[in-house]
Amino acid sequence: MTAADQPLKFLAVDERWIAETACIRRRIHPPRIHPQPVLMVDRPWEALGVILYGTVHREASDGALRMWYLAIDADDHPRLCYATSSNGVDWQKPELGLCEFRDSMANNIVFDPPGRMDGANIIIDSDDSTAPYKLVCHLVTDGKEALWGAVSRDGLTWEMQPEPIGGGFSDRQQAMTFPDNGELVVLCRAPGMFDTYAERAVYRITSRDFKTWSTPELVFKSALDDPLHMECYSMTGFRWASVYLGVCERMHVAPDVVDCELVVSYDGQQWQRIQPRTTFLELGPPGSWYSDWICTSSNPPISQDGVLWWFLSGRTGCHDTSAPLNLRAIGVATSRIDGFASLTATEQGGWIRTRAFTWPGGELAVNADTRRSMSMDSRFFSGSIRVEVLDEAGVPTAGFSRDDCEPFTGDTNGECRVVKWRGGKRLSELAGRSVSFVFILESANLYAFESMQ
Repeated sequence: MTAADQPLKFLAVDERWIAETACIRRRIHPPRIHPQPVLMVDRPWEALGVILYGTVHREASDGALRMWYLAIDADDHPRLCYATSSNGVDWQKPELGLCEFRDSMANNIVFDPPGRMDGANIIIDSDDSTAPYKLVCHLVTDGKEALWGAVSRDGLTWEMQPEPIGGGFSDRQQAMTFPDNGELVVLCRAPGMFDTYAERAVYRITSRDFKTWSTPELVFKSALDDPLHMECYSMTGFRWASVYLGVCERMHVAPDVVDCELVVSYDGQQWQRIQPRTTFLELGPPGSWYSDWICTSSNPPISQDGVLWWFLSGRTGCHDTSAPLNLRAIGVATSRIDGFASLTATEQGGWIRTRAFTWPGGELAVNADTRRSMSMDSRFFSGSIRVEVLDEAGVPTAGFSRDDCEPFTGDTNGECRVVKWRGGKRLSELAGRSVSFVFILESANLYAFESMQ
């Protein structure tokens, strides 16, 4: 690592900062899916279901949540609808008077383009003051499929672009934005995908003006260690601290179900699995609203009330057209902030040594939990974390050895808490110097660490 590429925060999913470990294992921590959905069918234009092939956004001005989702009427025609919430659980569907349904404008429909629409994702482009809301959707018109764009000043009234983004694209695209370089990105299924691979895969196209788009580039597909009947159905992606995280929809052809796996990228282009590979969003029990299909909205999880909120689309059926009509609903899951994964040691103890990098200044802070088990009462902590600072020669720095460190015990509850050394020593003294850390864990989980000013 160098000072130039030094991020402020290191996550447990990021392999790049780890030089060596002993008796440490990585654990993936799936979000906790709430048993009851938060948005269900209760309008005529939603007769065949509501699907979060869409986006949830929190307004900076008042903290309100805005949701764009697909509603499918009794004739199997999808439309983009709009809902709002102050808490993420109770959602309102305002009568907007923008689109007509059965001779009435009293509905929450905001976009009903010609043809059959799928996967309408919203990008918030803060650099565009005239049309900050940008929509990417898949349309089938006259038997031809293409990706289309639309723009809006307020997220409610939409204007389609005169030409498609590209023809021949299959459905289930996901739109995202890279604020660090200004790129608008769509993760999609490219034309010719089935001719090349005979299965679904994830491609990437980019634009800086929402008009001219790059040639599709393959970024993710099935691997040799995947199950025989599994395909990468689609993938969301978002920047989080020092990495890009993705949630890959995994379609299991036999049995016919869809679940999700967490993946990572260091450049937003090439994506890789996180070891150990495990299911990130699991299907629910039979009869639950997400028993056969679960996936996320196109946006990153939203930080609210001290946790991350993941908005989800679920179904009681999948692709099998012979199955009874399946329930489609929208739900939510919650997880620890930065708690996608942890580096964990048992009561045996273990350690992690980081690669050397230039300390940017400030104090070292950790996001950690020293319970022996996640199922333990949160009042009881049996483990600890200590830190040792090594100099460029790999020798413990005076005043910052493991014996000088005051052991951390407890749960930071998703926040980062400053590590302290005896004698009032402050790590800010080492600003600009090459350091590496040794984290010594006993019955502990380390989710992240950062430089805190």
